[in-house]
Amino acid sequence: MELHRATEKVLLFKSERAKILSVDPNAVAQPVAIGEEKAKEDINPVILNKEPVILADDELEEEMPKLSKGKLKKLCRMTVEEVKQK
Repeated sequence: MELHRATEKVLLFKSERAKILSVDPNAVAQPVAIGEEKAKEDINPVILNKEPVILADDELEEEMPKLSKGKLKKLCRMTVEEVKQK
């Protein structure tokens, strides 16, 4: 039986990988069945909800005062000790 070159390369790669991992190259992985109940528990109902979710982080951003560009530049140049003194 003749195999295509690409198939031969894949088979060679699999056998080399099997040697490195010390497993049988002819072994076949068995699929693992997950119960439907377990899969349903993993689904977050908030993700399925189409309404926007308001997070607490958004509220924090609104409460912080916005500084002018000049003041931001000045603060960026200051050291930690200078900021603590003010």
